Amino acid sequence: MPEVTAPPKPTASASQWTRQNPFPGKLVLNRRLSSDDSEKDTRHFEIDLTGWGLNFEPGDSVAVYPTNDPNLVNEILRALGAKGDEPVPAAKTTKPFREALLRDYAITQPTPKFLKAIAQRASAAPMLTELLHPDRKHDLENYLWGAEVIDFLLEHPSVKITPEEFVGLLTKLQPRLYSVASSLRVFPDQVHLIVDVVQYESRGRVRKGVASTFLAERADKVPVPVYPSSAKHFHMPEDQNLPLIMIGPGTGIAPFRAFLQERRATSAKGKNWLFYGAQREKCNYAYKEDWEVFTREGLLNSAADSIARGRAIKRIKFTSSTRCSKTPPKSGIGSTAKAPSFLFAVTRDEWRKTSTLRSARSSRNKAASPWTKRTATSRSSRTTNVTSATSIRSTSR
Repeated sequence: MPEVTAPPKPTASASQWTRQNPFPGKLVLNRRLSSDDSEKDTRHFEIDLTGWGLNFEPGDSVAVYPTNDPNLVNEILRALGAKGDEPVPAAKTTKPFREALLRDYAITQPTPKFLKAIAQRASAAPMLTELLHPDRKHDLENYLWGAEVIDFLLEHPSVKITPEEFVGLLTKLQPRLYSVASSLRVFPDQVHLIVDVVQYESRGRVRKGVASTFLAERADKVPVPVYPSSAKHFHMPEDQNLPLIMIGPGTGIAPFRAFLQERRATSAKGKNWLFYGAQREKCNYAYKEDWEVFTREGLLNSAADSIARGRAIKRIKFTSSTRCSKTPPKSGIGSTAKAPSFLFAVTRDEWRKTSTLRSARSSRNKAASPWTKRTATSRSSRTTNVTSATSIRSTSR
């Protein structure tokens, strides 16, 4: 591991890099973490930030500004009968149509305006016209499951849309947020990310996630525009003696790799417990070598894995008096909405109180009837004295 240094301080020249003008990072490492026989393609990316002058902390995210798949752009141009050099509005200026589709507009998810335009201009689109009625919203969602803009253009060749009209039917291409998986004290000129590369098939076509495949397939040839995004409520406690309980299923493990690097660099005395979940231990155990090193060094007191397939799941139950999760968004085909990351900072007094409460409840429940026992257990799962700070991260494709 590199020599530990103090994190770089923002410089005066850093003002040129903003959310509207992100820093052009350089991808220096693209390494697959999952095995070839895994159902997931999980990658570790390292982006060089030399000269950016900005800052982030473990727990923060980095916004990646991707470009669209050039092959998909070419398909859309052919479907519209466009050359690609037509001037269109983009980013408060005018750009050639091809460049605008590559860099400025979201070209996969069909918008309501786009669907209405297809229904109105197509020579025959009775089903779509009917589904656009307000009381058929649920049916429309089911119909759109796995569908993209290119599907409607190919299915309705009678539709004529000019390049300028077409971009007016789209939304802006948004950056994707990824939790940082490294500490600037250890890697002062880099940011590390762990990303599930999205690729799936629907309606007979291969679909690819915008940002994940940009990083996996094209980012080594072009700059990677990035900008830090602060997480106000997901940082390590200021008291470095506090023990941490970290729970990170899948790519939700990212911030805890950064946390442990930071705690190691600052010689923090607090104990650390890590709970990790994945599909299969052999195929999907991300950063296993890191956790083994931290354990041997005594930094990581326990690393328990909950593997969903291949062997029995270790069921680990945590309860909290504060609401520590939200209902995850409904994920469509190819969604990369990842599992939440949880951080619990626990004081000794709170841990003792919690242990006492658990023991008392356990004794009472043993004497209760089966129905009462289930009810009491249900209540206890909603109450405890553990103080927690939590964050749910989700990334778009």
